[in-house]
Amino acid sequence: MDGVSYTVSSGTCPSKPHGVRIFQSVVLPHFEDALLCSTRSCMRVLLAVLLLMLAACSDDVSGADASIDAAVDAAWDLGAVDLGAVDAESVDAAPDLGPADSGMHAVADELDVLFVINNAADMAEEQNQFAIQLPRFARILAEGDLDTDGEMDFRPVPKIQLGVVTGDMGTMGYLGIDTCDEPMFGDDGILRTEGNTASLGCMAMYDSYLAFDSEEHPTDVGLGAGLVAQDSACVARAGEGGCMFQSLLEAALKAVTPSADTGVEFFGPSLGHGDEPNAGLINPNAVVLVVVLSNTDDCSVDPNSADVYNRLSAEFTGELSLRCHNYPSALRTLDRYVSGFHALRTEYPERVIFGAIAGIPDDLLASADPNYAAILADERMQEVVPSGTFELAAACTSSFAAGTATPARRLVQTAAMFAPNSFVSSICANDLVSRMAARVASAFPAP
Repeated sequence: MDGVSYTVSSGTCPSKPHGVRIFQSVVLPHFEDALLCSTRSCMRVLLAVLLLMLAACSDDVSGADASIDAAVDAAWDLGAVDLGAVDAESVDAAPDLGPADSGMHAVADELDVLFVINNAADMAEEQNQFAIQLPRFARILAEGDLDTDGEMDFRPVPKIQLGVVTGDMGTMGYLGIDTCDEPMFGDDGILRTEGNTASLGCMAMYDSYLAFDSEEHPTDVGLGAGLVAQDSACVARAGEGGCMFQSLLEAALKAVTPSADTGVEFFGPSLGHGDEPNAGLINPNAVVLVVVLSNTDDCSVDPNSADVYNRLSAEFTGELSLRCHNYPSALRTLDRYVSGFHALRTEYPERVIFGAIAGIPDDLLASADPNYAAILADERMQEVVPSGTFELAAACTSSFAAGTATPARRLVQTAAMFAPNSFVSSICANDLVSRMAARVASAFPAP
């Protein structure tokens, strides 16, 4: 059966030949000189033969089918199956290896990451801090060691892919806005390939995404992952020359949505870039991680309200820098992004993780599972324009730079809609990657 030959050596009769004891006292010893079964049906045949042998030692073979089934279950549960030694097509009923507590019903073997970087003014130091820490994030994932104590805390991620886009999506054709040099589409959610050559060790150009495969680094997976992340960090240092209007969520959605998905339209109208030119970043059996790094909130404008970019608009008045704050109804609804990202994993929506490293007071994030309602209710997270100014009050002040960050309410609300498959971190904190690593680790629990 199953194209496998079995060798059964003689053995003594157990005193209680039925049920699990068959496996414990007879089957397991025989497996030492038999080729391990790759399927339940194969194992059942072998156990049936052994049960016939036992008939010579016992007059009672009633309930043989039940005994065989119990033994098969016991053998399977105790790991007497070597799936790695057989072709996948021969496995007729593989056990469910997905972690029951996370809802993932099949094993994910890859992490595909999209970083959305705010490239507008006053982001250079935050980009640099993030870039410095990115190799540590990748190393943690590759080694499965969350607290770096040398012990495995979760299943190491064997493959990691890292891509970067900016939040610059232009101004829907409106001209005359500082730093919005590409008014129609901006960077358009296309994966960056430019490296920041001002940073030590960075090249001018990279592939559209950077990939780590543990099989290519058998002696030190952590080092290999770190080196790949270091290259990605060169791309993540996107500079400060981007448009002041940062359509962070829209850029992410356009980056990963396939053009074949005509149900999701973008300004133009235009289609997504998930299959071209961003093909290869998002793969079928991967956990997808979308992370926004920004010192301001999302400003993804609905094309029906494009006049919000018009300095002379009669409908949208006041300072350009406050338009997204003053006219929240001009922005895309957040459910667009929840449904859009989940469409990448219709069978396993829990495999989509959303995160934001943004304007949030760090003291609100003491818990491993953020209380999004409490974060949004905090006084510092309210959008307030101090008298005599033309900008929002800061939600936090950087601990490593001179900058501040304004309340990221839309980003936090989006994270709340993805909970528990989400995280938020403060862009003002020294540590920008540990919460991100912890949330990814929960998607790859230890075997």
